Amino acid sequence: MSQPVPSVSRRHLLQLTATAGVGAAAWQHLPRPAAAAEPLIIADQGRSDYAVCVGSGESAAVKYVAAELVDLLRQVTGAEVPVLEIPAKEGTSAPGPDSHRLIVGTQNPYAADFGPITGLGDDGYTTRRHRHDLLVAGTSDLGTLHGVYALIEGVLGVRWLTATETVVPRRTGRVAVPGSLLDTDSVPRFRFRHCHYGEARPAMFRHHRQLNGRRDWFDAPVPPGLDLWSSYWPEEKYLFFRDLVDDAALRQDDNIKFMSREARDQAVPKVVAFLKDRIAAGDDPVVGLIQWDRGTWQPDPDSRAFNEAHGGAAGAAMFDFVNEVAERVAKIIPEARLETEAYVWSIAPPTGMRIRDNVVITVCPIWAVRGQSLFHPANELQTGYLRGWAKLADNLVLWDYQTSFQSYLEPFPQWFDGFETIKELASIEQFQGVFVQGPWNTAGAEMGPLRVWVHSRLLRDPSLDTGELVDEFLAAYFGDAAESVRTYLDLLWHRKNELEDPLPEGGRVQTPLFDYPTVRAADQALARAEKAVRRDAALLRRVQIARFNLDYVIFMRAAGYREDARRAGETWDLDLVRRKQRSQAALKASGFSKINEGGGDPQFLVDNYYTGEPVPAAPPAAVDGLDPDQWHDFQEEAFTIWPLMTTIADDPDASDHRCARMDPRGSEWGVQVRLNRLPEGASWRLFVSLRIEAVTAPHTDVAANLGVYPPFGVEAPVKIGDLADRRYHEIELPGSYQRDDEQFLFVHNITNSTAIRVDRVFAVKIEE
Repeated sequence: MSQPVPSVSRRHLLQLTATAGVGAAAWQHLPRPAAAAEPLIIADQGRSDYAVCVGSGESAAVKYVAAELVDLLRQVTGAEVPVLEIPAKEGTSAPGPDSHRLIVGTQNPYAADFGPITGLGDDGYTTRRHRHDLLVAGTSDLGTLHGVYALIEGVLGVRWLTATETVVPRRTGRVAVPGSLLDTDSVPRFRFRHCHYGEARPAMFRHHRQLNGRRDWFDAPVPPGLDLWSSYWPEEKYLFFRDLVDDAALRQDDNIKFMSREARDQAVPKVVAFLKDRIAAGDDPVVGLIQWDRGTWQPDPDSRAFNEAHGGAAGAAMFDFVNEVAERVAKIIPEARLETEAYVWSIAPPTGMRIRDNVVITVCPIWAVRGQSLFHPANELQTGYLRGWAKLADNLVLWDYQTSFQSYLEPFPQWFDGFETIKELASIEQFQGVFVQGPWNTAGAEMGPLRVWVHSRLLRDPSLDTGELVDEFLAAYFGDAAESVRTYLDLLWHRKNELEDPLPEGGRVQTPLFDYPTVRAADQALARAEKAVRRDAALLRRVQIARFNLDYVIFMRAAGYREDARRAGETWDLDLVRRKQRSQAALKASGFSKINEGGGDPQFLVDNYYTGEPVPAAPPAAVDGLDPDQWHDFQEEAFTIWPLMTTIADDPDASDHRCARMDPRGSEWGVQVRLNRLPEGASWRLFVSLRIEAVTAPHTDVAANLGVYPPFGVEAPVKIGDLADRRYHEIELPGSYQRDDEQFLFVHNITNSTAIRVDRVFAVKIEE
């Protein structure tokens, strides 16, 4: 169960970062027998006795990071430290006997003084002392790269906060490598580590954060020689099962007949040919075999029988298929490694089966309760899947979803819970990698820099204290605003924990998470944050970007919050004009460019924010003469909107001068109203007041479809001709309706040629 995340004061944090040993906890240490007790002083009062030594035969990556180390040593300490290329045999260019050496990599004669370097995995590294000399090296170039970046961060105090924002402190006093970091081997807990956030797209930022994945970002620019990434998880190339067979009769429901001998015989040579092409191109022989991405699969009879014989797991036949293909391929290409996903219908682990060692299973708990850790009691089923797979396979990767893919606009206070998932997962040794997916197709998403920074630290060393990591980042990123930003995070996180389903995938702006007391307190906390850094343009910009998501919620629910404040006997000046200006500036500065996974233009949405004063809504014509208890009005605050195409906009023709504007560039159920808003104990007629902006199609074409779901079929198509005057019309849906927790009314833009504006939805009581 998630617990309150401990916090440390900013003063305490700054005291910690003032010491030479800052960041020591970020290294996962495996002490060597002869650990040195005394620190190694590498600079003092702007001077250094050291030279950075790198072998002349080292790769471009090792030489690059050695030069980067020298440059940052100069920036931090003021010391001019030379970088020397050492030939295979010591020559005249080597430093003299009184010099101190900071040796990067293993391809030089001095590395032999430090003993054999083994057991560091794909990208682990060692930090060793020999007399006054220091060696930082891995058994791979990627390990050496990460070792130097850990030294830069842990000893020099450099903080790569984002791809464009780096903290480089100035330290004129003594700078030393503490004894606790000497003679240690550091091996990351997770072999594969990827944060699929837009903030992490730049390749060098991923290297600085010691992340080693690159899915979807293979074209990200990278300096020559630094295109170095893990090949453990086949993230670059994959084959769909249905493409592994030539005979269409062997395909089944967009996958294949997994138990078919002929299907397996056709698949093996295709996989072998694919892997041989990779080997010829200089790549590792790894590939993913992927199911078609849909919610269900209807297996053929043989596959169904196999599934039933293996615990009823819907994916059992698929995993048996992959097992056999992997076994047969390995006889031809012994180093081959295949991957497949436990995803949607195949998530449950089968019984009576063992996954081969050359198969990686990616466990994708997409149906988890997003607002909690995967190990929270609310995710008991998903926890069971994770632990169940650990009994069947030794090579597992978690694909963890940590956003709402339908909308990146609202705050998503899962931050501490996502971190907790990583810490808990670390105890299951069979999980070798983690793919954390957030808003991947845009930078600037809500708290993205914080999430990437903390995740990158925990993926190497999950024993680190999450609260301290959060506070460390906030202090570095927000300065004097850190305490107030932390208050904002805590307010939303604690409110989230009070709710049963706090972060549903769609329509979150209307959820109880954003109730009046929480949002007002959160807004006040961010206002204090902004005030604290008002004289620092860079920090002020960061705080204003952090306010963007809560500002969106306030715009969408402005009228409701005003009414909540009135009922509470309080006054809340929403200052929507200034709030809109701040949102526009934040959008420009952040690079936030997508509303959700499907795209969408946030600039258009923000430019259409309604900033006018509330106007009392006149009753609709259909309720003329009715008592107030005989009808109910649902204005914009009651709408669940699809933000990819719908926003709240100014409209003087609307009853309250506001409307939901459905853009013609989208065709979705852009406005929805849940029927659980209807009063109980009565039946109701439902109406929608809507208009079109322009007549751009024949009058006989359908402009919009109004309906109630579930089930399908309860619909009222509205033609262009019915709305040709471009005025609001009150359209009644067929039938009568009662309060219902599952059903909702929807408005579907059909035209794709003109915007539709929805003023209100209202219900009229049916008298018995």
